[in-house]
Amino acid sequence: LETLVVLGANAAEISGSIGDLQVETLLNEDWELGMSTSIKKGLEHLLVLDPGLRAVILLLCDQPFVTKNTISRLVETRRASGKLIVASEYSDTFGTPALFSREVFKELLALTGDRGAKNLINDKKNKNVSFIASPEAAFDIDTKEDLAGLTGA
Repeated sequence: LETLVVLGANAAEISGSIGDLQVETLLNEDWELGMSTSIKKGLEHLLVLDPGLRAVILLLCDQPFVTKNTISRLVETRRASGKLIVASEYSDTFGTPALFSREVFKELLALTGDRGAKNLINDKKNKNVSFIASPEAAFDIDTKEDLAGLTGA
């Protein structure tokens, strides 16, 4: 599995915190145009590296309790269900981390502005999406208060 981290706002600061993790980083200079630009830039880059790419998993950096097990369950559910998308379900909603099969890459690449992949999951929800229970994905860090709650600071 290839891990690509797409950086936008505060890229230099964030890049420094990645440390010696075995990941590739990619700068999205268009980050101000919305989340869709990071999704597209990342997917386009991965397709250059591997034109036969069969699936991608989108994760957000602000979900600290997502684990390797969460990712494994996405892959296992895709294999078992054959669905085009496997998304996480938590706190009466759904979203990332989520696996997207090659058949929906064109739709990911067509996203615009701050429209993330959640709308694509919702569009396909009735017949082409499986869900995994991922309570660990419910907590995300959106504010300094969220971060303080995580670190106890």
